[in-house]
Amino acid sequence: MTDPTDPTGPTGPTSEEPTAETPALPLPPAPAAPARRRGPSLGHIVLGAVLVLIGLGWLLEALDLADVPWRFLLPSVLILVGVALVLGARTGRHGGLIAVGAVLTVLVLLAGAVEVLLDVPLAGGVGDQNHAPTATAAGEYRWGLGKMTLDLTRTPGLAGRDIAASVVVGELVVIVPDDVPLAIEARVGLGEVNVLGTTESGVDPALECTGTGRAVECGDRSPPGELSLRLELEVAMGRVEVRR
Repeated sequence: MTDPTDPTGPTGPTSEEPTAETPALPLPPAPAAPARRRGPSLGHIVLGAVLVLIGLGWLLEALDLADVPWRFLLPSVLILVGVALVLGARTGRHGGLIAVGAVLTVLVLLAGAVEVLLDVPLAGGVGDQNHAPTATAAGEYRWGLGKMTLDLTRTPGLAGRDIAASVVVGELVVIVPDDVPLAIEARVGLGEVNVLGTTESGVDPALECTGTGRAVECGDRSPPGELSLRLELEVAMGRVEVRR
């Protein structure tokens, strides 16, 4: 007789055998997104515009169509960089252009000083030099390093004369008479200009003044008269002073 409690018997309870799970099939790879074509960077656009600007200037000069003032090249490039930064402000950071703009700003500020440095003749000696002509004054006076004083108070025949004076590094002092009409152009690459009390200083300071030794007006001036003493005074680095 079969024991009804025998789990192995034919009438005993049965249990289902666990079935093996069907492995999940791998998903097919997603189609690759089409590569986005990147347009030219802002820096490349600015560089291309600068090259076009330079090439156009050279072409105009080569064809004798225009005399291009190359001293305006740096400000033009700086304007291009500034416009590019404004237009590209929403597209992200442009640290490279900002750095270029900062360097160009410094170069523009120093361009006037460099121009004076290159324009002043590298002539003369070192130390102090004094000129006080009592006969006809020379057309130019040059000095290298130090201080040069040009005293014109006892010089005859100054009306209608052109006199140029320059110092490379140092100080240029010009003493003018009271009664002679003056047309003064004074400029320093880096330093100070003082014409009878009117002062400019910094990088490339300059003054253009007319009047007499008693009083002058500086700034926008009328053309000098034919009998004016025209003084062109330059110092590369240092100081120009006109006094009476």
